[in-house]
Amino acid sequence: MSAPDVSVVVPSWGVAPTLPDLFSALRGQTLDPSRFEVLVVDAGVGGGMERLQELAQGWEGPTLRLGGGPLPGGPAARRNHGPAEATGALLAFTDADCAPDPGWLEAGLEAARAGAEIVQGVTLPPEGASVSPFDHHHHLVGETGLYETCNVFYDRGLFARLGGFTSRYFDRYLVPFGEDVELGWRARRSGARYSFESRAIVRHAVTRRSAQAQLRYMWQGRGFPLLARDVPELREAFFYRRFFLSRRTAGVAAAAAGLLLARRVPPAAALAIPYVRRMAVDRSVPAESPSERVRQTALRVASDFTLLAGLLWGSARWRRLVL
Repeated sequence: MSAPDVSVVVPSWGVAPTLPDLFSALRGQTLDPSRFEVLVVDAGVGGGMERLQELAQGWEGPTLRLGGGPLPGGPAARRNHGPAEATGALLAFTDADCAPDPGWLEAGLEAARAGAEIVQGVTLPPEGASVSPFDHHHHLVGETGLYETCNVFYDRGLFARLGGFTSRYFDRYLVPFGEDVELGWRARRSGARYSFESRAIVRHAVTRRSAQAQLRYMWQGRGFPLLARDVPELREAFFYRRFFLSRRTAGVAAAAAGLLLARRVPPAAALAIPYVRRMAVDRSVPAESPSERVRQTALRVASDFTLLAGLLWGSARWRRLVL
């Protein structure tokens, strides 16, 4: 039996409830099943491997391989374990909470055969899904400079030469962070050819975060200064005016500076006006009542300032200013 063209690598944590949707989407690919294989690498927590094996019973379609266990290094380790077992010349990475459109693999493979060694695709919410600022989801329709592993293809030879994903960000913070960005830029520095393929579409599930989970997520921003140290290209490719994570964080930083300075220089409080105005007209969070809108606005402000606090902490820790 000849080797497949593509190996799909999926890291999983305790078998995500969305995994059946992913399996269904992979079985529905227009690429012939004989031309790709699927490798699901679970963390092996909470009986995840047993449930994964149950879910895979009766599988029909491309070759399915299950593996994993308590691998040190978080998602980076699981994403590296898959390619070590893969036999396809092209590695297609997606996540357990994603569902690729039918033409995903064909589009990625075509871009790779045209000469690209890294192919990034489009990531959208499921059709008809509503999204709020507190939801976990991905939305990208063009090159971001982050090389998100929810939808990216790597030439297997290139991946092997680079040594795969680093786990040092997870080892420091114990949260999934940054390994996809770091590998993408390391690949680009090595001269790897890149292509963005708009026909390679993945649908990322939309999951609501609790207030506590939202603030924990914002606190992960403390890793960006370390990432900026390792990937200085981000200042031109992704950051806003080189030193700000985004235009929004620039406004939050100005508001915080204005409020701090206002104790000695009262006119400095004017620096907070653009942010206050923006929050006053923000309608991105649906609310069923005035009291709920107040609660959601308070959470949005808390999220903004938690992220700023994390960026300040990371900037001091790693001596790389990112606000």
